[in-house]
Amino acid sequence: ERVGNPKAMKMLIDTSNKGQRQVLEMAAADPRDDDEVAQQDFERTVAWSKMSPESYLKGASAKDLQMPIAMHVTKLRNGELLLYCPVVVHSGTFLSSWLRNLGPVKYIVIGSSSHTTYLPEVLRAYPEAVVVGGQTAEAKLLQARALQRKKLDVCAASNEELASLNETLAPLGARVVAIEGDGFTEALMVLAHSTLLEVDL
Repeated sequence: ERVGNPKAMKMLIDTSNKGQRQVLEMAAADPRDDDEVAQQDFERTVAWSKMSPESYLKGASAKDLQMPIAMHVTKLRNGELLLYCPVVVHSGTFLSSWLRNLGPVKYIVIGSSSHTTYLPEVLRAYPEAVVVGGQTAEAKLLQARALQRKKLDVCAASNEELASLNETLAPLGARVVAIEGDGFTEALMVLAHSTLLEVDL
């Protein structure tokens, strides 16, 4: 299995005409789904599955993609902050001031390997933060030369690294959970103060 290979999508989604019919039939059967959006999503998935791994890792999958984004900030019991799926924090903005007054950023958790666009700037803003994510996120960040330590501090593919992190986080009120079997986004959830944070599930 190659890290960051969009062709792995074909194992998850049937991109044939039959697969397209099935997706559109499911959308038509559910009154909450929009048939036109389902068609656009399917076409985007087919395009992604045809990308070379190199183009995918360079961010081609995000071109022309518009969607709302959100970052979750958790204040741990020791006063440190955990950023989940961070957005860009520009110096001198209300957000940067608010975070600075709230506490030091100690952890950055990449909730999905599909959400890495803002990470290079975030990692530059918080170079001492412990960075947690999946293998594909690591490959993308290495390609972007964004990892100062040349690797993630905690790679969720390593049960040992994740267990060690969770031993540290447990008394602080948080835990990082890797979704086993999610080879597409390598999703990570955070359980913090009895609240579950998730993305792409």
